[in-house]
Amino acid sequence: MNLKQIISSYVISPKTQALLPERHIDYCTKIVETDQTYYINTPILSLIEQACLEGYSTYEGRRAAVKHFTGYHKKIPIPIIPSQNIFAFPTLSPQQFDCCWLFPKHIQSIQPSPQNKTHSIVKMKNNQILLIKQSYNILRKQMHRSAFTMVIQRDRASIHN
Repeated sequence: MNLKQIISSYVISPKTQALLPERHIDYCTKIVETDQTYYINTPILSLIEQACLEGYSTYEGRRAAVKHFTGYHKKIPIPIIPSQNIFAFPTLSPQQFDCCWLFPKHIQSIQPSPQNKTHSIVKMKNNQILLIKQSYNILRKQMHRSAFTMVIQRDRASIHN
């Protein structure tokens, strides 16, 4: 029997690979780490917001900064804790329940799902496979936007050091 590990609190860390929405009475978020999977009854966006505070900023502040430096207006990648290289991107508008958040430093590859063009297969560097309800082209674009955000953030940080 596969028992799900339901937890009451969680802090995003360098091991966090993905935050996925779940429709269940006991939890609403599936947390995929490099070596564990957890379930929690805290909405994904609340976990992201809390992690931004751990990095001495707010979600809205991080979002506004990325928007300012990149010109992105929708599905904005977020430098959650840049000092720990923790960045994530949403697969949909973060206000939508079905929005997943993926952490690009853990992604090895993204492929279109052969069964459904509106889904993608995301292979993590630890060989975990995630089926994400988003097209390959959108996820590829989000990966590129995340990489650009990381470069801009790193360049800005080096100017101030």
